[in-house]
Amino acid sequence: MKRKLGFVFLLNLLIAISEAIGGVFSKSYSLLSDALHNFQDSLSQLFSLIALILSEKGRTSKYTFGFARFEILAALINATIVSVLSFLMIVSGFKRVINPEVIKLSLLLPVSIIGLFANLFSLSLLHSYSKESLNIKSTYLHLLGDALSSIGVIVGGFLMLFFKIFWVDGLMAILIGLLILKEGIQVVIESLRIMLQAAPFPVHEEEIFELLKDVPGLRGIHHVHIWSLKDGKIHLEAHLEVDDMYVSETREIVEKVNKLLQEKLNITHSTLQLESQACKDKSC
Repeated sequence: MKRKLGFVFLLNLLIAISEAIGGVFSKSYSLLSDALHNFQDSLSQLFSLIALILSEKGRTSKYTFGFARFEILAALINATIVSVLSFLMIVSGFKRVINPEVIKLSLLLPVSIIGLFANLFSLSLLHSYSKESLNIKSTYLHLLGDALSSIGVIVGGFLMLFFKIFWVDGLMAILIGLLILKEGIQVVIESLRIMLQAAPFPVHEEEIFELLKDVPGLRGIHHVHIWSLKDGKIHLEAHLEVDDMYVSETREIVEKVNKLLQEKLNITHSTLQLESQACKDKSC
Protein backbone atom coordinates (compact mmCIF):
# COMPACT_ATOMS: atom_id res chain seq x y z
CA MET A 1 0.00 0.00 0.00
CA LYS A 2 2.86 2.44 0.80
CA ARG A 3 4.30 2.04 -2.70
CA LYS A 4 0.93 2.73 -4.34
CA LEU A 5 0.33 5.73 -2.10
CA GLY A 6 3.77 7.11 -2.97
CA PHE A 7 3.05 6.72 -6.68
CA VAL A 8 -0.32 8.45 -6.26
CA PHE A 9 1.41 11.34 -4.45
CA LEU A 10 3.87 11.92 -7.30
CA LEU A 11 1.16 11.60 -9.96
CA ASN A 12 -1.15 14.02 -8.17
CA LEU A 13 1.66 16.56 -7.72
CA LEU A 14 2.35 16.41 -11.47
CA ILE A 15 -1.37 16.96 -12.20
CA ALA A 16 -1.44 19.98 -9.87
CA ILE A 17 1.54 21.61 -11.59
CA SER A 18 0.08 20.96 -15.06
CA GLU A 19 -3.34 22.36 -14.12
CA ALA A 20 -1.80 25.43 -12.49
CA ILE A 21 0.09 26.24 -15.68
CA GLY A 22 -3.03 25.53 -17.77
CA GLY A 23 -5.20 27.64 -15.47
CA VAL A 24 -2.90 30.66 -15.71
CA PHE A 25 -2.77 30.62 -19.50
CA SER A 26 -6.45 29.76 -20.03
CA LYS A 27 -7.62 32.27 -17.37
CA SER A 28 -9.90 29.57 -15.96
CA TYR A 29 -10.79 29.95 -12.30
CA SER A 30 -12.18 26.41 -12.11
CA LEU A 31 -8.94 24.92 -13.45
CA LEU A 32 -6.82 27.00 -11.07
CA SER A 33 -8.96 25.99 -8.11
CA ASP A 34 -8.72 22.38 -9.24
CA ALA A 35 -4.94 22.76 -9.38
CA LEU A 36 -4.93 24.13 -5.83
CA HIS A 37 -7.11 21.24 -4.74
CA ASN A 38 -4.77 18.73 -6.36
CA PHE A 39 -1.74 20.35 -4.76
CA GLN A 40 -3.39 20.16 -1.33
CA ASP A 41 -4.27 16.54 -2.01
CA SER A 42 -0.63 15.82 -2.79
CA LEU A 43 0.24 17.20 0.62
CA SER A 44 -2.46 15.07 2.24
CA GLN A 45 -1.11 11.97 0.52
CA LEU A 46 2.34 12.77 1.86
CA PHE A 47 0.84 13.10 5.37
CA SER A 48 -0.93 9.77 4.93
CA LEU A 49 2.26 8.06 3.79
CA ILE A 50 4.17 9.40 6.81
CA ALA A 51 1.33 8.27 9.10
CA LEU A 52 1.45 4.75 7.64
CA ILE A 53 5.20 4.50 8.18
CA LEU A 54 4.93 5.77 11.76
CA SER A 55 2.02 3.46 12.58
CA GLU A 56 4.18 0.44 11.70
CA LYS A 57 7.01 1.34 14.09
CA GLY A 58 5.40 -0.53 16.98
CA ARG A 59 5.30 0.36 20.66
CA THR A 60 8.06 2.00 22.67
CA SER A 61 8.58 2.47 26.41
CA LYS A 62 7.19 6.00 26.08
CA TYR A 63 4.49 5.39 23.42
CA THR A 64 3.12 2.11 24.75
CA PHE A 65 0.28 2.05 22.19
CA GLY A 66 2.73 2.66 19.36
CA PHE A 67 2.01 5.28 16.70
CA ALA A 68 -1.18 3.84 15.19
CA ARG A 69 -3.20 6.92 16.13
CA PHE A 70 -1.07 9.06 13.80
CA GLU A 71 -3.31 7.65 11.04
CA ILE A 72 -6.38 9.17 12.70
CA LEU A 73 -4.56 12.46 13.29
CA ALA A 74 -3.63 12.59 9.59
CA ALA A 75 -7.22 11.76 8.62
CA LEU A 76 -8.52 14.56 10.86
CA ILE A 77 -6.07 17.12 9.44
CA ASN A 78 -6.71 16.08 5.83
CA ALA A 79 -10.50 16.04 6.15
CA THR A 80 -10.50 19.42 7.93
CA ILE A 81 -8.39 20.98 5.19
CA VAL A 82 -10.53 19.55 2.40
CA SER A 83 -13.68 20.81 4.15
CA VAL A 84 -12.25 24.33 4.42
CA LEU A 85 -11.10 24.26 0.79
CA SER A 86 -14.53 23.04 -0.30
CA PHE A 87 -16.19 25.95 1.51
CA LEU A 88 -13.80 28.38 -0.20
CA MET A 89 -14.63 26.75 -3.55
CA ILE A 90 -18.33 27.36 -2.91
CA VAL A 91 -17.78 31.02 -1.99
CA SER A 92 -15.54 31.60 -5.01
CA GLY A 93 -18.04 29.79 -7.23
CA PHE A 94 -20.76 32.25 -6.26
CA LYS A 95 -18.45 35.13 -7.15
CA ARG A 96 -17.73 33.60 -10.55
CA VAL A 97 -21.46 33.10 -11.23
CA ILE A 98 -22.09 36.78 -10.51
CA ASN A 99 -19.05 37.99 -12.45
CA PRO A 100 -18.27 35.42 -15.22
CA GLU A 101 -15.08 35.70 -17.27
CA VAL A 102 -14.21 34.53 -20.79
CA ILE A 103 -12.01 31.42 -20.68
CA LYS A 104 -9.56 29.95 -23.21
CA LEU A 105 -11.26 26.58 -23.69
CA SER A 106 -8.71 25.15 -26.14
CA LEU A 107 -6.32 24.81 -23.18
CA LEU A 108 -8.81 24.15 -20.38
CA LEU A 109 -10.42 21.04 -21.89
CA PRO A 110 -7.29 18.97 -22.75
CA VAL A 111 -5.64 19.67 -19.38
CA SER A 112 -8.79 18.83 -17.40
CA ILE A 113 -9.40 15.61 -19.37
CA ILE A 114 -5.82 14.42 -18.74
CA GLY A 115 -6.25 15.30 -15.06
CA LEU A 116 -9.49 13.30 -14.87
CA PHE A 117 -7.92 10.12 -16.25
CA ALA A 118 -4.95 10.47 -13.91
CA ASN A 119 -7.26 10.88 -10.91
CA LEU A 120 -9.38 7.90 -11.93
CA PHE A 121 -6.24 5.77 -12.14
CA SER A 122 -5.18 6.91 -8.66
CA LEU A 123 -8.66 6.13 -7.29
CA SER A 124 -8.47 2.60 -8.69
CA LEU A 125 -5.17 2.05 -6.86
CA LEU A 126 -6.53 3.11 -3.46
CA HIS A 127 -10.18 1.98 -3.70
CA SER A 128 -9.85 -1.30 -1.75
CA TYR A 129 -7.67 0.29 0.97
CA SER A 130 -10.13 3.16 1.52
CA LYS A 131 -12.51 0.73 3.26
CA GLU A 132 -9.87 -0.37 5.77
CA SER A 133 -8.42 2.92 7.06
CA LEU A 134 -9.78 6.40 7.81
CA ASN A 135 -6.38 7.77 6.88
CA ILE A 136 -6.57 6.25 3.39
CA LYS A 137 -10.28 7.08 3.19
CA SER A 138 -9.55 10.78 3.70
CA THR A 139 -6.90 10.62 0.95
CA TYR A 140 -9.35 8.73 -1.25
CA LEU A 141 -11.94 11.46 -0.69
CA HIS A 142 -9.40 14.08 -1.77
CA LEU A 143 -8.85 12.14 -5.00
CA LEU A 144 -12.58 11.66 -5.49
CA GLY A 145 -12.99 15.40 -5.09
CA ASP A 146 -10.29 15.94 -7.70
CA ALA A 147 -12.01 13.57 -10.14
CA LEU A 148 -15.37 15.27 -9.60
CA SER A 149 -13.73 18.65 -10.02
CA SER A 150 -12.24 17.54 -13.31
CA ILE A 151 -15.62 16.26 -14.50
CA GLY A 152 -17.21 19.55 -13.50
CA VAL A 153 -14.54 21.51 -15.34
CA ILE A 154 -14.95 19.35 -18.45
CA VAL A 155 -18.77 19.55 -18.47
CA GLY A 156 -18.62 23.27 -17.82
CA GLY A 157 -16.01 23.64 -20.54
CA PHE A 158 -18.23 22.03 -23.18
CA LEU A 159 -21.24 24.10 -22.08
CA MET A 160 -19.16 27.25 -22.39
CA LEU A 161 -17.81 26.08 -25.73
CA PHE A 162 -21.22 25.49 -27.30
CA PHE A 163 -23.44 27.99 -25.48
CA LYS A 164 -20.99 30.70 -24.33
CA ILE A 165 -22.44 30.63 -20.78
CA PHE A 166 -19.27 31.32 -18.80
CA TRP A 167 -21.05 31.52 -15.43
CA VAL A 168 -21.20 27.68 -15.57
CA ASP A 169 -17.56 27.71 -14.43
CA GLY A 170 -18.68 29.04 -11.04
CA LEU A 171 -21.75 26.81 -10.83
CA MET A 172 -19.62 23.68 -11.20
CA ALA A 173 -17.33 24.89 -8.42
CA ILE A 174 -20.37 25.28 -6.11
CA LEU A 175 -21.79 21.81 -6.83
CA ILE A 176 -18.44 20.08 -6.46
CA GLY A 177 -17.68 21.99 -3.27
CA LEU A 178 -20.97 20.96 -1.64
CA LEU A 179 -20.38 17.27 -2.37
CA ILE A 180 -16.80 17.28 -1.07
CA LEU A 181 -17.80 19.30 2.02
CA LYS A 182 -20.39 16.67 2.98
CA GLU A 183 -17.89 13.80 2.71
CA GLY A 184 -15.13 15.74 4.46
CA ILE A 185 -17.31 16.61 7.46
CA GLN A 186 -18.23 12.93 7.88
CA VAL A 187 -14.54 11.97 8.13
CA VAL A 188 -13.90 14.84 10.57
CA ILE A 189 -16.74 13.66 12.84
CA GLU A 190 -15.58 10.02 12.80
CA SER A 191 -11.95 11.02 13.41
CA LEU A 192 -12.96 13.20 16.37
CA ARG A 193 -15.01 10.33 17.81
CA ILE A 194 -11.93 8.12 17.79
CA MET A 195 -9.62 10.86 19.12
CA LEU A 196 -12.06 11.52 21.99
CA GLN A 197 -12.25 7.75 22.65
CA ALA A 198 -15.98 7.46 22.07
CA ALA A 199 -17.36 3.93 21.88
CA PRO A 200 -16.97 2.91 18.22
CA PHE A 201 -20.18 2.41 16.27
CA PRO A 202 -22.06 0.06 16.46
CA VAL A 203 -20.70 -1.30 19.80
CA HIS A 204 -22.68 -0.29 22.92
CA GLU A 205 -22.30 -1.13 26.60
CA GLU A 206 -25.79 -2.62 26.75
CA GLU A 207 -24.93 -5.00 23.92
CA ILE A 208 -21.86 -6.21 25.81
CA PHE A 209 -23.89 -6.81 28.97
CA GLU A 210 -26.49 -8.75 27.00
CA LEU A 211 -23.82 -10.79 25.22
CA LEU A 212 -21.97 -11.83 28.38
CA LYS A 213 -24.84 -12.28 30.86
CA ASP A 214 -25.12 -16.04 30.28
CA VAL A 215 -21.40 -16.87 30.46
CA PRO A 216 -21.05 -19.65 33.07
CA GLY A 217 -19.31 -18.44 36.23
CA LEU A 218 -19.62 -14.72 35.37
CA ARG A 219 -21.63 -12.92 38.05
CA GLY A 220 -21.34 -9.35 36.84
CA ILE A 221 -19.43 -6.83 34.77
CA HIS A 222 -18.60 -3.20 35.51
CA HIS A 223 -15.98 -0.48 34.91
CA VAL A 224 -16.43 -0.97 31.16
CA HIS A 225 -14.50 1.23 28.71
CA ILE A 226 -14.65 0.81 24.93
CA TRP A 227 -12.55 2.76 22.45
CA SER A 228 -10.67 2.58 19.16
CA LEU A 229 -6.95 3.11 18.86
CA LYS A 230 -7.60 3.58 15.16
CA ASP A 231 -10.48 2.64 12.91
CA GLY A 232 -11.10 -1.10 12.81
CA LYS A 233 -9.17 -1.76 16.06
CA ILE A 234 -11.63 -1.91 18.97
CA HIS A 235 -10.31 -2.11 22.54
CA LEU A 236 -12.15 -2.93 25.75
CA GLU A 237 -11.30 -2.98 29.42
CA ALA A 238 -13.67 -4.26 32.10
CA HIS A 239 -13.89 -5.72 35.60
CA LEU A 240 -15.48 -9.18 35.75
CA GLU A 241 -17.23 -10.31 38.91
CA VAL A 242 -16.70 -14.07 39.52
CA ASP A 243 -17.02 -16.50 42.42
CA ASP A 244 -14.11 -16.85 44.83
CA MET A 245 -11.86 -19.36 43.06
CA TYR A 246 -8.28 -20.08 42.03
CA VAL A 247 -6.85 -18.01 39.20
CA SER A 248 -6.33 -21.18 37.14
CA GLU A 249 -10.06 -21.87 37.37
CA THR A 250 -10.95 -18.53 35.76
CA ARG A 251 -9.22 -19.37 32.49
CA GLU A 252 -12.34 -20.85 30.91
CA ILE A 253 -14.41 -17.76 31.80
CA VAL A 254 -11.84 -15.37 30.32
CA GLU A 255 -11.48 -17.42 27.14
CA LYS A 256 -15.26 -17.57 26.69
CA VAL A 257 -15.62 -13.79 27.20
CA ASN A 258 -12.79 -13.00 24.78
CA LYS A 259 -14.20 -15.37 22.15
CA LEU A 260 -17.67 -13.79 22.33
CA LEU A 261 -16.28 -10.25 22.19
CA GLN A 262 -14.16 -11.01 19.13
CA GLU A 263 -16.68 -13.10 17.18
CA LYS A 264 -19.80 -11.02 17.87
CA LEU A 265 -18.47 -7.47 18.27
CA ASN A 266 -15.05 -7.57 16.56
CA ILE A 267 -13.30 -6.45 19.77
CA THR A 268 -9.75 -7.57 19.09
CA HIS A 269 -8.01 -6.35 22.24
CA SER A 270 -9.52 -6.76 25.71
CA THR A 271 -8.09 -6.23 29.19
CA LEU A 272 -10.11 -8.03 31.86
CA GLN A 273 -9.70 -7.68 35.62
CA LEU A 274 -11.24 -10.46 37.71
CA GLU A 275 -12.82 -9.66 41.07
CA SER A 276 -14.78 -11.51 43.73
CA GLN A 277 -17.44 -9.85 45.92
CA ALA A 278 -16.20 -6.41 44.83
CA CYS A 279 -19.24 -5.25 42.88
CA LYS A 280 -21.88 -3.70 45.14
CA ASP A 281 -23.52 -1.40 42.59
CA LYS A 282 -26.82 -2.38 40.95
CA SER A 283 -25.36 -1.42 37.53
CA CYS A 284 -22.86 -4.26 37.80
